[in-house]
Amino acid sequence: MRKVKLLPALVLSLPLADPFLPPLPTIIPTLLSLSANSTVINLLLPTPNHPHATHATLAAWDFLSPRNSRPIGLAGCLTGGSLAAALALTEARPGSSGIRAVALSSPVTDWLFPELPAPGNWATLSGPTFRPATAPPPRSIPKGQSYASFAASLLARPSAQKQSRAKEPPLTSWDAHATGTLSPSALHALRRTLFARPSGAFDPFASPVHFLRSEGAVPAPGWGWDPRAPPGPPPSSSIGNFAEDWDAELPPTVEWETEGVEVEVDVPARRRVPRTWPPPGSGVCVPRFRVSTGANVLRDSNVEFVGLVRRAFAGTEVGRTEAEREAGRMEGDGGDDEGWRRAVAKAAEEWVRLEEEGSGIWGGGEGWEADVERAGKWLGDVLRR
Repeated sequence: MRKVKLLPALVLSLPLADPFLPPLPTIIPTLLSLSANSTVINLLLPTPNHPHATHATLAAWDFLSPRNSRPIGLAGCLTGGSLAAALALTEARPGSSGIRAVALSSPVTDWLFPELPAPGNWATLSGPTFRPATAPPPRSIPKGQSYASFAASLLARPSAQKQSRAKEPPLTSWDAHATGTLSPSALHALRRTLFARPSGAFDPFASPVHFLRSEGAVPAPGWGWDPRAPPGPPPSSSIGNFAEDWDAELPPTVEWETEGVEVEVDVPARRRVPRTWPPPGSGVCVPRFRVSTGANVLRDSNVEFVGLVRRAFAGTEVGRTEAEREAGRMEGDGGDDEGWRRAVAKAAEEWVRLEEEGSGIWGGGEGWEADVERAGKWLGDVLRR
């Protein structure tokens, strides 16, 4: 009986066949295996729906982990990248085996993305005009004052008019790449398919960035929630252990205008603040990451995710050790605060890499095969260290 030679490392690939999203080429696992010189297990899940995909991924990991003694890498694109990121943040442990490296391509790290201006959306208000709570109220003619005198008072204060012209914010990736390979409408359609109710999108195993920071919102009653309906009480149950982030005393007022009618609804808010990760005493470590992104609507959320993972890594013992090594390689002793900050930033950037080229989606646009090969080579190099 011929012996099968085991390659020195193992890569678990999590590409999901999602409706509404560009299909992932079946050659991706082959490219990863050849470039990483590693055995690749292509995990095929029975359904991408939440939470079944998470349960199936964890079941596969529970089966594989005790039967493997080799270093493991994870790879995933889009929703497969979400599962790979969540698995890496919760199951990586120090040691020669286990999860050591993660290669992601435009993962959906946060399902609480900007909404489409269409009826029925649960986190935005449709209509011709939308004003956030911080915007000044519309000017109105004071009672007892004529229109002519009111207009004259406005014209007499040009400086106030200039101050009211707020500088336009830079275009977000959600707006800049709305007509690209990955469209906002496709993501919204997929979200409704994957999550039976909005609270599912708050699960950090679905939106792994929520391991690293608070959500910045609260779940709505349902996908068909009408924002014009009277506000209900705050949610009675917490999402995981993160209910403390909800501040019931800070409900911002959201306003919108329709033709001749102005309505106000109070929507509860969550503070978006960083979290300490990994939790003290959990035994979890931060593996190496390589995140590919580019000209697509998920670019901004991917950049935020990378920044938060770097922050998490910098707070670990391994992060401090790597920063000390980097400080030793820098000119001078690196003992001053500024030099130390540069060393920490450099070490974190090396540990958690961000690659921006093309569309940033494996299987989308030109040059994606080369990025898969670079990701595979990076996985192989890290796993063989």
